[in-house]
Amino acid sequence: MDKLQLVVDILTPLELPAVYHGRHRDIPSLSFHFFGEQPSYYGDGRILREGFNCQIDVFTRGGKCHVVVQKIRKAMEDAGFLYVRTDDNFERDTGLYHKTIIFYLEYDTEEA
Repeated sequence: MDKLQLVVDILTPLELPAVYHGRHRDIPSLSFHFFGEQPSYYGDGRILREGFNCQIDVFTRGGKCHVVVQKIRKAMEDAGFLYVRTDDNFERDTGLYHKTIIFYLEYDTEEA
């Protein structure tokens, strides 16, 4: 599974700059990365299913991102991701409001 391309394809229609492992210079913008990649189901000594978390970070000024967050949640859930949680942050050094959204996806292993 090409996780990177999957998430790019999901986020592109939202028409906000999105980067993998970084921060775009334009605000508002999105950033995303993956973590917790691991097998989730075994059979006959083989990995049959795998899963991973995807964190999407929304950077705004003034913290007005509710509509964007709802669009992200809908797009990710429509693509089969499970919503896990959301965290709020404020970066004093940049003055940016930083909303973190975590999703989980489990999929059949391609070698199975």
